[in-house]
Amino acid sequence: MDHGADGTGFGIGLNRTHPLSKLRGNLRRNPSEIPRVLNMMIQGVWHKSGNKLYFRGGKPPNPSTHPYLTGEPCPVYGWKVTDPGVIREFNLPQLEKNKTTYKPYVALQERKIMGMQAPMKEHSAVPTSAESTDSKPLMKRLFFWK
Repeated sequence: MDHGADGTGFGIGLNRTHPLSKLRGNLRRNPSEIPRVLNMMIQGVWHKSGNKLYFRGGKPPNPSTHPYLTGEPCPVYGWKVTDPGVIREFNLPQLEKNKTTYKPYVALQERKIMGMQAPMKEHSAVPTSAESTDSKPLMKRLFFWK
């Protein structure tokens, strides 16, 4: 495989490098490289030792979302960072956690506030009681029993 599937070069699989980095990755988007990249994503690579590298099945990797390559494998420490500027300057943009998840209950509250009531069915399967929940025992309040 490309540089160091056995741990001697830049690691296993497809490695993305930032355009301003001095390191050299093996993920290129040239037309001649497309079959190699697709094979890595679909099949992985069989190493001489008999192990399948980079992709063993399951969810296929998406190399365009890989973090940028920062260094090379090191026999002593496992990984040696040779381009620390990549870590410092070229991080992937992270979305705020509260923006990544859609919360439908928040959207329903917003509709109530704005005056657009969510469409409700006239006959619900479980009739709701108008009594206050403070008079109910704790377990019934927690599990919404009647």
